[in-house]
Amino acid sequence: MSGAKKFVNAPKDCVPEALDAVCYLRPEVRRIEGTQSVVLKDFNVRKYTSVAVLSGGGSGHEPAHAGYVGDGMLSGAICGDVFASPPVSHILAAIRTVTGPKGCLLVVKNYTGDRLNFGMASEQAKLEGLDVRMVIVDDDCALPGHGIAGKRGLAGTVLVHKVAGALAATGASLDQVHAAATEVSQALGTMGAALTGCTVPGAARNTRLDDPGILEIGLGIHGEPGARTMPMANADGLAGVLVGHILGTEEPRGSPMDLPKGSRIVLMVNGLGGTPPLELSILGRSVYSIVKDQFRVERMLLGDFMTSLESCGASVTILRIADGEEGDTMLSLLDAPTGAPGWPKSLARPGDLSPTPKPEDPASKSLLAAAEDADLDLESLSEKTGVLRAILDAVAGELATKEAILTEWDQKVGDGDCGTAWRSGATALKAKASEEEAHFLLKVASAGVVDGDPTSWANPLFFLAVADALGDAMGGTSGAICQVFFRAFAAAISTMDAAEGDDKYKKSFAEASRKVSEYGGAKPGMRTLVDALAPAADVLASGGSIGAA
Repeated sequence: MSGAKKFVNAPKDCVPEALDAVCYLRPEVRRIEGTQSVVLKDFNVRKYTSVAVLSGGGSGHEPAHAGYVGDGMLSGAICGDVFASPPVSHILAAIRTVTGPKGCLLVVKNYTGDRLNFGMASEQAKLEGLDVRMVIVDDDCALPGHGIAGKRGLAGTVLVHKVAGALAATGASLDQVHAAATEVSQALGTMGAALTGCTVPGAARNTRLDDPGILEIGLGIHGEPGARTMPMANADGLAGVLVGHILGTEEPRGSPMDLPKGSRIVLMVNGLGGTPPLELSILGRSVYSIVKDQFRVERMLLGDFMTSLESCGASVTILRIADGEEGDTMLSLLDAPTGAPGWPKSLARPGDLSPTPKPEDPASKSLLAAAEDADLDLESLSEKTGVLRAILDAVAGELATKEAILTEWDQKVGDGDCGTAWRSGATALKAKASEEEAHFLLKVASAGVVDGDPTSWANPLFFLAVADALGDAMGGTSGAICQVFFRAFAAAISTMDAAEGDDKYKKSFAEASRKVSEYGGAKPGMRTLVDALAPAADVLASGGSIGAA
């Protein structure tokens, strides 16, 4: 069986070639010869002024771990093969390279291979006279803490990197850096979910989560089975489940956090590598909406921090922040600048959703003013209101029936949103067909005497109102075309004389069609909406009836 499609040359070369790219892009980073370890190239200076902070593990979690090498974060990273712990020799080479009189801290995720290999390297380094400490991160809330393996290390590890690295950069002692890293590791809780699995380069595609009706809760970053599967949920529903597991309100209970209501927290929403930023943002909004009423969210991070190859999924991490000066110090370390490209330039301090006032559209303003100033008896407009409602209803109904076929056609030649867009337009027209809206439009159309008729529809304001309704509802190309057409129609009809009678509508239609072609760039024969507009405009321009067009 052939392997899943990947942008790789050979599976065995994935990590060294990826690290080559890291060094191409970052002149301050160097590989240690004969290893898959990268370090800051000025290590000979740094080792005498600050504690070295190292981390690592299997690859496939990018930007972890090489993406966190930089001023104020990691001194180096040791990268194993995909989902495989790095060998002791590589870890030991990194320790020997960056460790000076100030010592070295190893930040290790709680996986058996990592614990063993980093632990053996640490012991060997100590025999050589180097001062090395290790902190184990086990922030997973999906699994119970008892047993041989215990809880797994997940995305919360990145917060340990940041606090330890920022404190080390101040010249703090190894005791202080180790204590701070330990404090963070013990104040973390993470829960993840995935819609799809991940596939190691060279292996057959992982099909375990191919069922479109399920998602998995609590899986590991190497694709290990999670706590349970559940029916597919929307972003709000999934956010509630993930936060519930962290807080211990969801079953099965793994290792929930002890987090009193009102606690200060840092919130991280992490993508697993295959989650589109749009969807991750929606999930982040859902998570924040839940926790903001229970806790004081001091900072929020959203993005890909510790991934699982191409898995479409996400994890939520909560870091408990102490009250008072101790917590403020922790926040200052998270806020401290770093040269690590995987860490955001600045952390968000969540605010409210109060919008900036929208500037008034002069045309819309004139619409409202015209409607308000029209001193007309609405009962006298009832007949035309009924006609208008019938027309709008008929057009809306016809558009709605064409959603499926328009979508099918657009999927063959475009992005597949045409049917949905026109359905939205139909909904907007239906709304305009309501009695209140119909009266409003007629008042707009009859504001001022047009062609000697106080109820004439020839007032361009009517067509501007339709243009705005369709443009706002439909969006995209279809919405823009409708706006161009009806605004051009309004502009054309405003120049017509009353003596032209119905010809003014025909000429305005032809001019509006020409403007659609002018601004959109499409010509007859290009298989666009112009292929429908242009023949109709030609019929009207040659004196044909609206029915014939």
